[in-house]
Amino acid sequence: MGNFLKSRSARVTLYSFLIGIVFCLIFVAYFVLAEETTPPTVHILWPDNYFNFSSAHVSFDWNISDDVQIENLTRYIWNSSNDFVDANSTELSGTFNQSDDTAYFFEYELPYPDIYQWNLYGCDNSSNCAWSDEGNYSFNYTESGQSPVNISVVKYADNETVNCSSEIQFIINVTNNNDYNLTNITINDTIGESTGLFFQSSSPVYTNFSSGNYVYWTISNLEPDETQTIYANFTSGGSGNFTNTVQVLNETD
Repeated sequence: MGNFLKSRSARVTLYSFLIGIVFCLIFVAYFVLAEETTPPTVHILWPDNYFNFSSAHVSFDWNISDDVQIENLTRYIWNSSNDFVDANSTELSGTFNQSDDTAYFFEYELPYPDIYQWNLYGCDNSSNCAWSDEGNYSFNYTESGQSPVNISVVKYADNETVNCSSEIQFIINVTNNNDYNLTNITINDTIGESTGLFFQSSSPVYTNFSSGNYVYWTISNLEPDETQTIYANFTSGGSGNFTNTVQVLNETD
């Protein structure tokens, strides 16, 4: 009888221990599933894209929001050669911040006249991070007394809705709106393979190419009021709507 009671007691103890393990696993699984994974939403407010500055001192307007807790925001600047120029970070808190409220405008003295690119990168307290919804913006800095170079770029597609593996051609018209010649104009086309576009070829032949990032072309000379056309051929890895952008990165008069 004593042996039977000991055996029964052992079974009850083991049963209780197993129940404890099950509850522990349920708790861990719930914790993992409930972990916050949504990054902040970041917006560029100013300067507008392609804005012209005649002063080296620039400031930047922005806002950032998050469902739980904002941790920090960083402003990045690159020059027309895609070289890193500057980064500046600020620690934040709460679920919404903007430059007007924080009086933090990421002010910076530009080192030289150029066409710059910039963007904002925000993170929350769960290490979820995101670039601004607007993507990279550009601005042109010319010293006081200089006239900013005036170039227009118009881009359109021969087919705006494509299916998987369909071919699509972008036509890029670059026009010199100045009354003097321009030389060594660099045009950058963002490929955006994350949206399903895959670069194939171009006319004229590209100057530089980086898979998944960009295609560069250089126009050696552009007369006043002259337009030169670039044809860029892609294939689609998906269907539906997508966005593809092109911009002038550098030019010399």
